[in-house]
Parts: sequence; C-alpha cells; structure tokens
Amino acid sequence: MLKCSSSNISGAVFGTAHGTFSSSVVQGITDITQAYPVTYNAASASNLNISITDDPTDGHSRLTFAVPGFYQISFTGQAQNANANVQDINLWIRYNGTNAAGTDTRYTVNSKHGTVNGNLCVRSIYVVKVLAAGDYIQYIISGSSTDLSLSPNVAGTSPVSPTGFSVSLAAYIIAPL
Repeated sequence: MLKCSSSNISGAVFGTAHGTFSSSVVQGITDITQAYPVTYNAASASNLNISITDDPTDGHSRLTFAVPGFYQISFTGQAQNANANVQDINLWIRYNGTNAAGTDTRYTVNSKHGTVNGNLCVRSIYVVKVLAAGDYIQYIISGSSTDLSLSPNVAGTSPVSPTGFSVSLAAYIIAPL
C-alpha cells in the first residue's frame, strides 16, 4: 500500500527504507584515465534499511539496500574546476560492481576566472530496481582534468553563509518488491 505524507510527496512507502548521506571532504580526480567511487562521511541517524558500507577491495562507499524494491535516489555534488579552461566531469552508477548502462552523464564545469575556481552543481535523480537484499550501488566520477573535484563550499563572510557539502545523497523506497 502506498502512503503519502508531507515529507514524502511522491507517494513512496517511506517508512520501509530511506537514507540520507553526505561528505564534507574534497574528492579529487588524480588521474584522468581512472574512475573514482564517490565517498560519504556522514549519515542521518534516522536512516532505515539503507546504509553505507565499505567496499572490501578499495574501502570506498557503497549504498547498500536491506529491502528489495524500487528506489528513488537523488545525488547532488559541487563540482569545482581549478583550470583556466572548461573541463568535463562524468557521473554514473555502478550496480553491484558493474557499470550500469545508460547512467553516465557528462557535465561541463566552468573555467577558473581570476582567483575563483569554476563551479557547477552536478545533480542526478535515478529510479533503481534493487533485486535482492544486500544489493548495492556506487556513484562514480571521472574527469578530463586533474584540476576537477567535488568540493565543499566554504562559509561566506559577506554576506554570511553556511558551509556546503561536497556531495549529498537521498534515497528512499517507492515500491517494495
């Protein structure tokens, strides 16, 4: 049965599985021939049946699902470019260790202007079918320059503004299997 509430306007079975995760650290591209799993260093205390687990081979973050179903996953990253030229950053999903066809998106990040790095908000929303309890996904990035990163915003002073995460992710079940 689908349920709606003010915090869940899409009609998901929100109480079954949900989670929010973020990172406050810079996640850089150190080699343009490599792909890098996005990592998370914070999770909401109210997460239910969705967790971040470490990949045993490389220690990177996996978004792991305890309840099979269809999930909506929203990802936001703050891409930064310290290069004088525009650069491209790619973002895609890896599902149970395999790159998921049709999920790669390329974003062009503005060039550095003066002393200010180019910035772009990278966003994606996917609906993912999780086939079994224990399935996992990873968001993966690659880029055209080692001057690219997913970087947190620093606090502003004039006007005063808060810090921002380098990445944030929200996932919730929309239909159980």
